[in-house]
Amino acid sequence: MKRKFLSLLLLLGLLLSMTACGGTSTTTTAAGTTAAGTAAEKDTYVIGFSNSFVGNVWRALVNASIEQEVAKHDNIKIIMLDGQNDINKQVSDLENLIAQKVDAIMLIPGSNAAVEPTLKEARAQGITVVPVSVPLNDESAYDFYVGMDLYDQAIQFTRPFLEAMGGKGNIVMLGGVAGNNWSIQQEKACRDLITKEYPDIKILTYKYTDWKEDVAKQNMTDLLMAYPGQINGVWTDGSQSCAGAMKAYVDLKEPMVPFCGATAYNAIFKVYLENYEKNPKLYFSIHSGPAWMGAQAVRTLAKMWETGQKPTEKFVQLDVKTITSDNFDQYKEISTALPDAMFVDHDLTPENLDKFLKSRSK
Repeated sequence: MKRKFLSLLLLLGLLLSMTACGGTSTTTTAAGTTAAGTAAEKDTYVIGFSNSFVGNVWRALVNASIEQEVAKHDNIKIIMLDGQNDINKQVSDLENLIAQKVDAIMLIPGSNAAVEPTLKEARAQGITVVPVSVPLNDESAYDFYVGMDLYDQAIQFTRPFLEAMGGKGNIVMLGGVAGNNWSIQQEKACRDLITKEYPDIKILTYKYTDWKEDVAKQNMTDLLMAYPGQINGVWTDGSQSCAGAMKAYVDLKEPMVPFCGATAYNAIFKVYLENYEKNPKLYFSIHSGPAWMGAQAVRTLAKMWETGQKPTEKFVQLDVKTITSDNFDQYKEISTALPDAMFVDHDLTPENLDKFLKSRSK
């Protein structure tokens, strides 16, 4: 009996030793792998998505695209949060996601400096952090970024715009949100390009619009009054701002000039189609800024959890097109079928697009 008892103790000790060494452990690490390095088996992964605000159609469309993608994955759930353009609320939302122990945080940051300390804490607790659309400055605050090189993007849509002006004249600049990295990077790109390559372009002024069409329209109306006959082009870092500026010209019956912006907002194309024949100088240059980039982030996370491997690159770059007056014909049919307040570059199914448009009309 004593020998049997000792044998049982030895067996129990061996099993405990194997567990302590990881022989049967399934503890999940930050990369979604087990201690043995194989893909973790987990019933459900939870993503928290913090959108700094959902106050315009593009931001709402990003949300809809994410929800559509999540619906394709039985093992992924999403928590959607609206920062309401209040950076303190966004930071609080991020802190709440950490407290809920989500598996990943996706976000469009309102202010890099404000959110980065909280995101570092999230990573320290094993949460994967993925900025979308707007990159963070501190690489230790995130795992990988899904979007575009904002500086390069602005160069791509600004150069054709300046060329359409003949490389000379006066422009006004309509930016998005003060302190937002999107606006910071794109304004810098425009100013750098002018300084280095287009010294005969003069910037008259810079105004923020919060990427809202009505705000941009009012700003442009004021600028046309302040600089009568002096504005030869309108630069924007967001196409709803661009559309608002174009509509100000239409309402005031001002001769149209070249415009540019950063996302493929359909109202721009509609204004162009209605006015280009009477305005030979009307020109636009738009970087498409796909609303499906959030969905791409979800797909990247899903693959990471499936394989146990993070993306090999810190920057998951999107294939983004530049749409101008010169190549617009290929988008004309798509544009004609959509309402003004919609974006051409989206991935919603016809059914989900219908739901989205109905929700926006309420």
